[in-house]
Amino acid sequence: MSKLQDKKAILHVFAGLMDKPERLNQKEFTLDIEDFPESFHRIVFGAIRNLLEQKAETINYVEIDGYLSAYSAQYKTFNDNNGLDYLMKASEIGESDNYEMHYTRIKKFSFLRECKKVGIDVTDIYDEKVVDLKDEQEQNNRFNNMTLGDMVKHIELKIIEIRDNFLRDQSLNGGHMSDNIEEIMEEKRGVPSYGAPMVSNLLNSIFRGSRAKKLILKHGNTGSGKSRMGMANIAVKCIPEIWDSKQGKWIKTGANGKGLMISSELDEEEIKIPFLCYIADVEEDLIHDALVTPEQQARLDKAMKILKNSTLWFEELSDFDIDDIESTIVKYVNKHDIGFCEFDYIHSSLKLLTTLSEKGVKNLREDQVLLLMGIALKNICNKYNIHIESSTQLNDNQNINNNRDQSWIRGSKALADKIDGGYIILEIREKDQKVLDAIYASGAVSLFGLEPNISLNVYKNRGGRFKQVSVFGHFNKGTLRFTDMFVVGYDGKLIDKIHPKKLLMSNPIEETVSDALPTSFDF
Repeated sequence: MSKLQDKKAILHVFAGLMDKPERLNQKEFTLDIEDFPESFHRIVFGAIRNLLEQKAETINYVEIDGYLSAYSAQYKTFNDNNGLDYLMKASEIGESDNYEMHYTRIKKFSFLRECKKVGIDVTDIYDEKVVDLKDEQEQNNRFNNMTLGDMVKHIELKIIEIRDNFLRDQSLNGGHMSDNIEEIMEEKRGVPSYGAPMVSNLLNSIFRGSRAKKLILKHGNTGSGKSRMGMANIAVKCIPEIWDSKQGKWIKTGANGKGLMISSELDEEEIKIPFLCYIADVEEDLIHDALVTPEQQARLDKAMKILKNSTLWFEELSDFDIDDIESTIVKYVNKHDIGFCEFDYIHSSLKLLTTLSEKGVKNLREDQVLLLMGIALKNICNKYNIHIESSTQLNDNQNINNNRDQSWIRGSKALADKIDGGYIILEIREKDQKVLDAIYASGAVSLFGLEPNISLNVYKNRGGRFKQVSVFGHFNKGTLRFTDMFVVGYDGKLIDKIHPKKLLMSNPIEETVSDALPTSFDF
């Protein structure tokens, strides 16, 4: 019988569930059968849960006894453990003022049992074999002061330390300058160095795509499309099939990347619906306004299937610290072998400030906090051989000068020193329009009825030839589709030596769509 449990906490939780069984339907109090290691407790919990699902008006010891009496094996175990007396005692306790505390204690022990089941040593958190009363008291105090999150982080750090002990030498190199030079040059010979595609083919040319161990930041005002640009950038890497409205058919994109979208601001609906709209090429407003046509709905239905079969994952981190970000990314690196991560927004959080304070790092300015975040993301890129993109806000310098560089970054200009690439997202301003009008008047470009509504202003490009250039294009925020148009230097001159570079992660194979759209609809 496992000592990794607290029978008093279980009794109090049963008392609380009989008083308010609807707690089982609340996300913050999720329980399942594995939270109870003994058969007797499992039987009682199962009876309460089943009575709730059967819409029982009251759940008390009489109802539970009557319910279990129909199942001979379970009822025998119930009676062998004096189940009726046990539940009567729980009823006497009634509603617990500390239900959450007892619930949390149950979940903490469940976590430890699960770790032990897969061979992870948890004795440094809770040792079942402690017999000395003083040691036991100290252990209980330590256990009570740890949150479930603390325990998870503690175990993750142990695994990370083991991983680093064995893999660190593979990622860090040292020796004579000529060591491995032949292999390095052989890899470069005849094969251009590019990464995975970005949403803009012109950015592909400038940044050489999204390469491993690279951190790229985009910056923009509220509503400029930073988050949606991030979604588009991860979508082109991970979504293998989309609707092409020009051709009127589904096409293979060649995308086969494994990616993670981490949201610190937007909720699940705000993230997932845009991805469906990208796949189906359906304006998001049509969904919210309930104006989707039957043909568009059929495309959205197929888009849901494509999204389910994709190698793209989502995590929501509303309050986080640096360890949370790394542990989240590590989880998906280890579990799904991701190579790309979009962290929607670098900003300070209450938990981040609290964690830094607990470590003795206090009174940091916002720019210092953001710099630490940038350093952490860059280290994660290098440590796990992945590509990360994120974003920040702009400051008021945009209203003072036209530099379009790191001096416009809100909070920390020093962030630019830590990244590999950076660009500023701007809607078309009056001064941009004057430059565009001059280019149109020269006849140097043909618009074909589509005018730019956005510029991507590249100010940092480590190791690249092109910087201080503006990619003009048309970004449909409702479908996440981007159309490249042309590149202009910060001096206002058209640059014709940067050409769109379409990057394919694999050769797309056109296949017959199994669930093709219907040729007609019944209204």
